[in-house]
Amino acid sequence: MSRAERVKELTAGIAAEIRSELAAGQHDESGDDGPARLAANFDQIKESLDRLQDALPFASDRRIAEPSLLDHVVSEAKPLTPEARELLFTIRRSHLTRDEYRKLLRSPLRDALRMLRTVGLLVPRAGAEEGQDVVYYYPSGVYQVIEVAQKLLPPTPPEVRETVARELRNVGYARRTED
Repeated sequence: MSRAERVKELTAGIAAEIRSELAAGQHDESGDDGPARLAANFDQIKESLDRLQDALPFASDRRIAEPSLLDHVVSEAKPLTPEARELLFTIRRSHLTRDEYRKLLRSPLRDALRMLRTVGLLVPRAGAEEGQDVVYYYPSGVYQVIEVAQKLLPPTPPEVRETVARELRNVGYARRTED
């Protein structure tokens, strides 16, 4: 995939994320349509744009085209915390929905999730299924090398695997992917 295609894919995902946040704001259960709701919508859009700014260097980085994708994934995943690496490997079964992602941001895995976003190993994608505005998953091509990357990196301690599995279950991910 060319750099231009990676940037286009990433910006499409961020745009879907912003649209999803705006739509959620319009259907807010609090019933607040005043200045507080507008400020919250603005903050959500600003956060999405900040994430785009953080991720663009990854998407347009010329060095990514030179080494293999596997080398890139391993070099980005190696310095991550064990929790972030385990989360990266565990979600290979399926994307995170917007709801699961937002719940994880309020869980003990929030820092791991943010790390994956920062290094560009978890990106917003336009939803592939009917009714999904945005999902969170690997950038294009990463799925193909993630299992091999896992074997090249240090093993995850059992207690970390259990924590990640528990938190994913708590947000509904495990139930959705077991079908």
